[in-house]
Amino acid sequence: MSVDTILITCAGSGGANNLMRSIRASSYSDAILVGTDSDRVLLQKSKADHNYAVPRGDDPAYVDAINAICSQHEVDIFVPQHEIEVRNVASQREDIEATVLLPSETTVRLCLDKYNLQERLADKGFPVPETASLAETSIDEAFNRMSKGEPLWCRSRYGSSSMEARPVRTPTHAREWIKYWVERGGRSFEEFTLAEFLPGKDYQVFTLWNDGDLVLGKACDRQRYFFGQEYTGASTPLVSQLIDRPDLHETAQAVIEEVAPDATGNLGIDFKMSANGVAKITEINVGKFVMVNDFFNLTGEHNMAELFLDIAKGADPHPEPTWGDVDTDMFLIRGIDLEPDIVHRDDIAATQELS
Repeated sequence: MSVDTILITCAGSGGANNLMRSIRASSYSDAILVGTDSDRVLLQKSKADHNYAVPRGDDPAYVDAINAICSQHEVDIFVPQHEIEVRNVASQREDIEATVLLPSETTVRLCLDKYNLQERLADKGFPVPETASLAETSIDEAFNRMSKGEPLWCRSRYGSSSMEARPVRTPTHAREWIKYWVERGGRSFEEFTLAEFLPGKDYQVFTLWNDGDLVLGKACDRQRYFFGQEYTGASTPLVSQLIDRPDLHETAQAVIEEVAPDATGNLGIDFKMSANGVAKITEINVGKFVMVNDFFNLTGEHNMAELFLDIAKGADPHPEPTWGDVDTDMFLIRGIDLEPDIVHRDDIAATQELS
């Protein structure tokens, strides 16, 4: 099959626009890009050639709206970029009138529930933070069991971008934080968890798979965050650096082979270092291109977005090696109202200073 038209959701967001820029820099640069989002205001920032407002990904009319666009533009590949859409499409992929690259519905549902995922990984011996579900344990019990004066990490078991994540130092702090999000709507008390707080470095490993075989993996160190949120549990970086960490590669590959043995598509594994230096798995981003996908696509010999499209059209790429296609002197620098920049360490060092 050819790849002439690609439909990408969350158009106008940083992740979708980064993906579109990556495609424009690939051998698929002439492909027509169609963007969708449920927010017609944010859609104005889209880099796509054509843009459409559609229902939310959990709306019963969503699939019909996507198929109408697929029909009108003869879409070849559909790339859902929001976890609500990923969950819906994973269960209805046979109804989508375009090629979809997603892991199985079982894998998607497991990865979208952070607590169930961590329970599964812990049972298999993988390093994860000790976690208590507030559907099963009280806040006071969780603090008595896990905190020796240190904060605990409070977050929802669902969702992305660490919106509801926060270190909390006391049971009262936890109750007030959760109350705030419940009263905002969209969350229930039972959806929250309390976990061991991980104060160390924050790593993201992004992988691409084809029928259970790892095609390529790259990783970065998320070093600085917007608004100085280094110690809040935030996951949206201001500055990142490419890294080559065989220990993280090995663990990430083993984790995906456990939870998604026949995976096709994207899976991103997040690690954070514990106080005693253990890299612990905090979540798996399933199905979508992560926010900083351009860092992995536009560095090294292989553009991961291009390889994704190769797989979608029926190719079976095998770049060698599957790990290590990184220059660890490369940094991604982002900012509000700014396109991301990828710069070399030497460029940073060469910045002039007033003598």
